Amino acid sequence: LCANVVCLLSVIVQPYMPDISAQIQNQLKAPENCNYLQDVFVPYIQPGHTIGTPQPLFAKIEDSTAAALKQKFSGKQKVVQPPTPAETLKPEAPTLPQPSPPLTQSKEEMEQQLQQQADKVRQLKANGVPKDTLDAEVKILKELKAKLGVAEPPKEQKAGSGSKGKKK
Repeated sequence: LCANVVCLLSVIVQPYMPDISAQIQNQLKAPENCNYLQDVFVPYIQPGHTIGTPQPLFAKIEDSTAAALKQKFSGKQKVVQPPTPAETLKPEAPTLPQPSPPLTQSKEEMEQQLQQQADKVRQLKANGVPKDTLDAEVKILKELKAKLGVAEPPKEQKAGSGSKGKKK
């Protein structure tokens, strides 16, 4: 049973470590047809099967080899200067959007302002600004829509759609 589980494990790791999988199957002397996953467990290695000579699958990495590999693959580190005391005390001021211009203008100017405000709200949503800032800008957008008369009309209820699901 254990040899069959190891054989199954070799099939599972084959896409990630094909050489290791082949070594395991060679040591087990597993049949070629074992390289397919089945819906049920299939014991490819029968009782009495003789396995090959066990050998280590992974070579030990010596300290000198590890140091050489670290040197080869470490890359160049960016040197970061620590901030000066003056910089650490200076808090960053959050950037807030500019207030919208006044709402008293001609119809064409107000339509243009409405479009600009709508774009501004979309941009603020995309940037993930705080909800209170976004709410203030949405309020301005709604006021512009109301002044221009393009606000959505209130939804009317259909006749007979009073209380749902209640039967007398």
